[in-house]
Amino acid sequence: MDKRLKVLFSPVGYTDPMPKNDAPAKVYDGSLMHIFRKNKPEYTYLYMTKDIKEISDKDNRYIRALELVAQNEGMEQFSPSSVKIFESQVLGDDIIDMDAFYRDYLRCLEEIKADLGEDVHILINISSGTPAMKAALYILKSVVGISGTDLYQVKDPDPEGKKGKTSKTYDVEELFSRNSDNQQEKIIRIRQAKAENIKVLRAGSIVRKLIDMYDYSGALEAYEEIVPKRLQKREIKTLLKFADERKHLNISNNREYQEYFSKLPNTKDFKGYERYECKSAEYLLRVGLYIDSYEYSDMVRFLTPLNTEILHKLFGVLTKISFSNIWDASSDRFVTNLGSEFWKYPSIQSRWPRYGDKLVSPKLIMDILKDMGVVNDKQLLGDLDMIVGIEKLRNQVAHRMISLSKENVKVIADPQAIYEMEKRMLSRTGVTISSEWDSYDKMNMSIEEALKQ
Repeated sequence: MDKRLKVLFSPVGYTDPMPKNDAPAKVYDGSLMHIFRKNKPEYTYLYMTKDIKEISDKDNRYIRALELVAQNEGMEQFSPSSVKIFESQVLGDDIIDMDAFYRDYLRCLEEIKADLGEDVHILINISSGTPAMKAALYILKSVVGISGTDLYQVKDPDPEGKKGKTSKTYDVEELFSRNSDNQQEKIIRIRQAKAENIKVLRAGSIVRKLIDMYDYSGALEAYEEIVPKRLQKREIKTLLKFADERKHLNISNNREYQEYFSKLPNTKDFKGYERYECKSAEYLLRVGLYIDSYEYSDMVRFLTPLNTEILHKLFGVLTKISFSNIWDASSDRFVTNLGSEFWKYPSIQSRWPRYGDKLVSPKLIMDILKDMGVVNDKQLLGDLDMIVGIEKLRNQVAHRMISLSKENVKVIADPQAIYEMEKRMLSRTGVTISSEWDSYDKMNMSIEEALKQ
């Protein structure tokens, strides 16, 4: 059972406390009065514009009407002193400005908690007042997320009836005596407004922004934090988890992910994801995200293992000899002596003493390929030079506390030119995915489409 103090906060409109219709028999509760009748709050705070306050000061109709309801409903704890009035600080042309009401409502809600303490349950009427007043409360609840509050709306029992403005002759006792809502078999027209649609729209906007920045973990956190749990979609959460694992090159063999593997280059299932063609392409796509985020230190660090793999495979493509024939993997050094498979490359046999038992590096691999006479393509030579330059940059950030700017990288080449060079090098090793280099953007579009549904 909720033991918090129940408090009603309500703007007051011209149809409160009871609309005065042209037809004498048609009398019923206004929104303020109906919510009060149904929920029986311990305290009531009325929010009045200057015009409504003048009416209240003149005939006390609002508090008197609540007193009559309390007597009719057996609310023995009610006292007129439990009803307090906030006079609106929104004046003049600002009465159509929702922003002005946001600020004033926050002032009132803070005062309520200052008066009664934090342990209160505030029922907010969003059916009374001007359109700006109603909308401001709805948006305030859904966007700011005012804690300890619920929104209530009241259905009009006579939507076609004529409602005149409050007149000078308003007899609250006479109207109350004819009020059909006093009957025992009265119909309750109140409903709680969840204020969830704007939450979902707000979440969608924030999540899309984070997705466009490739911040999938942030997008998932925002989605779970803002969207009410019952409205969250499993598909969106799974997609965001998959995207985050993909970004970190750590996709698991999760059955929930099976339908998403087709969005990766050169693969249809998890087994395909383990292939070199997919792994290397995924790795370079991750480098592209670093470039898009201007994270150039991470870019060059990430390129070292990729370029190592590329150079090993390129050696085999150009010489038709496995790189393992010149490489001692246990020490990462070149072997001391070459085997008979190198007899067809006599130039490298005579020059091998300069490489044997040395640590493997991109520069030495490039020199070996040149000595073997297999680098005859001018563009390939330039691309190999670029890889050597990248490795020099990588050594700087690996051993010194520095960060690389775009200008530092451009000493070698523009970052985008480096990215295109890496794509060419992958192609030389047999990895061709020219139509899928935009697969991250395609994946993002899939997530954003799911958000729209």
